[in-house]
Amino acid sequence: MKIFYRQPAKNWKECIPIGNGRIGGMIFADPRADRICLNEDSIWSGYPREKQMQNTVDAKKQYLDQVRGAVAEEDYGKAEELLEQHLLGEFTESYLPLGTLHVDIPALEIWNQETAASERKTEQKTSVTEYERGLTLDTGIAWARMKTLTGAEVRKEYFCSHPDECMVIHIESDEPLPEVRINLESELKKNRSKLLKQDTAMYCFQCPEHVDPNYVKNKTPIIWGKRGKKFQARVKVMETDGTVKILENGEEICIEKPTQLTIVFTAVKKLEPAESYARLKEKHVKDYQILYSRVRLDLGEQPELPTDERLKALRKGQEDHPLFALYFQYERYLLISSSRGKENLPATLQGIWCWEMQPPWSSNWTTNINMQMNYWPVQKCNLSECLEPYLNWMKRIAESGKETAQKYFGCRGYCVNHNVDGWYATHPVGIPYSGGIAYKGCSEYAWFPLGGVWLCQEVWRAYEYRPQSELLKETVLPLLAGAVRFCLDWLVPFGEYYVVNPSTSPEHRFEDPKVPGCYRAVSMAATLDMSLIREAFLNYRRAVHCARGEEAYAAHIYEESAEEWGDILTEANELLGEVDKVEQKLYPFRVGADGRLQEWYKDFREKERGHRHLSHLYGLFPGELFCKNKELIDAAKKSLDCRMENGSGQTGWSCAWAAELYAVLGDGEKAFSCMRKLLEKSTYDNLWDAPPPLFFQIDGNLGGISAIADMLVQDRGGEVKLLPALPPKWSEGSVKGLRIKGNKIIDISWKDGTVTAYQIYEG
Repeated sequence: MKIFYRQPAKNWKECIPIGNGRIGGMIFADPRADRICLNEDSIWSGYPREKQMQNTVDAKKQYLDQVRGAVAEEDYGKAEELLEQHLLGEFTESYLPLGTLHVDIPALEIWNQETAASERKTEQKTSVTEYERGLTLDTGIAWARMKTLTGAEVRKEYFCSHPDECMVIHIESDEPLPEVRINLESELKKNRSKLLKQDTAMYCFQCPEHVDPNYVKNKTPIIWGKRGKKFQARVKVMETDGTVKILENGEEICIEKPTQLTIVFTAVKKLEPAESYARLKEKHVKDYQILYSRVRLDLGEQPELPTDERLKALRKGQEDHPLFALYFQYERYLLISSSRGKENLPATLQGIWCWEMQPPWSSNWTTNINMQMNYWPVQKCNLSECLEPYLNWMKRIAESGKETAQKYFGCRGYCVNHNVDGWYATHPVGIPYSGGIAYKGCSEYAWFPLGGVWLCQEVWRAYEYRPQSELLKETVLPLLAGAVRFCLDWLVPFGEYYVVNPSTSPEHRFEDPKVPGCYRAVSMAATLDMSLIREAFLNYRRAVHCARGEEAYAAHIYEESAEEWGDILTEANELLGEVDKVEQKLYPFRVGADGRLQEWYKDFREKERGHRHLSHLYGLFPGELFCKNKELIDAAKKSLDCRMENGSGQTGWSCAWAAELYAVLGDGEKAFSCMRKLLEKSTYDNLWDAPPPLFFQIDGNLGGISAIADMLVQDRGGEVKLLPALPPKWSEGSVKGLRIKGNKIIDISWKDGTVTAYQIYEG
């Protein structure tokens, strides 16, 4: 299975991405001037420092009490103003591109009329024909092939090796190439370049001290200085039969008359590939296939057509069901490429790929849907190893979030807000580096103290799908307990109930009942917030129940282990006692007068009936709170239909979320319609998600394949369903290797929309 094209990439929307969880590359594969945009997961603006926090803890508590009082009095305008003026902090930092590796073969040009004419004027150029570039998904290797007019073939291969922690580029030619030139350029501050050996160049760079988000208007959005992160990048040429020279500038490597060469790139860590290209490739393929080959989806034979042509035909209304299987496997490839290794960072908003010094939304982690969506497919699509960076990152932000919970709100546990960066900042955002606030009304996105609670959902899922005693003890219970403690302290009484106050429904607004035509963001008990707290309590109870089973087993086998579990459970039982006092008094879900699930604690009129966020439907998905409640399921369905009928799903991630929701509702036709819309309207030629305005977000890709998996198999609410939302057009097919809870694997075959065979076995 592969994606491929018959022309080089003109821009990043057409490039082919490669990655190993730490290093990423975007390949253009131009015969004459090849570019590989480089990334490394630790390249961030900023430096270790305590972000500006408005006011003291006591002052914050005072202002927080004032906000709560204003909300209780239904003065939502005052509440919003107080919150924005006194309770926000500085924006987080940005993930940055490392630079561009140029691998130029000046003699090569794609044949056309102009190059044909130039051939008569000079012998320095060699036109190429039969050009193709692509990515073989079964091996995780990108490639380009072309022939010169003399019949000689030039072949290139590109991959990022996880075992050897490097990027590898290999070039072969049937005839000697006049020369190959290699250079690394960067928009980062260049400290120095150095020739380490005749075949190895070292480049030293420094990141800026600060980069404002791309949506913040500032005359100096990028601030340089001496405190930005410093790092090294190295390029090595090996296994060449050409003559290697360093040009006078000391930065460019020239290889004369090679028929083969291998280029190895890495950053930060030492470059010591002692092995041959064949061995590097062998190790990469073996490692990659352990993850990739676990799942197979067959929706028909893949046609031998370029991927961009298939997308173009789909947009014209043609059917191409195998394209959805290709999309499914390609997105699994993206997840493997951008999230590997415990010590590496998890996938950001753009995975591991970034090409701008002011990237979209800072290319960091947004916690009101986007970060979580990145990891929806990780368990069901049998890629649990790809969650390792996430789990380690969660432990780090929980530590940082303890300080935020205490200093900002005087609460126990930990608190994670709307954005997190490479320095593990967890505070509320909204203040530019230069001071003031981003804009009046920024609370609609900037205020989200329950981001950490939502992030915990995937922590519990990790145990549900692959129960492991150590995971439960060292990761799941501590992280869930910290989230629960914050929830308990964050809730406040309101009449007979406990509520979150202040509360927002992410990035959406409601009409102020007292000021018609004026829309506010801040109220109390938004449905998302109350859903998150309910599920945090529920999942913690489940985790403690599992721990009791582990204690009983340990008591039977190991006396010392039983004592350790006993200490853990003593603390857990005390915390559950606190939960018992408030859980039954949480503000209930409400159904509005029109039968839709309410988004806020009152039946407010929303600003946008077709808003992109579907946050209030969390209890349906990704949560499992509504599984046994027909009234709430019906209300959620009506809300979803209303959203979609009024234009929701215009961003890729929103469309993927809608597909997921329809899959959970068992509506295969509408789920498929959303998926088709995702590919037709929100997908670039390289199959990257394309939310407007024109940039890339990986959440739409990964949310999309999560929806496809749930069309085929669901394990929710204690029930496994086969083909619960199979699109009528996918009448025949098979899937192998999807994971269900309890460390089980399932294979299914179907014909005429009916299961013909299935098998469940241990994972």
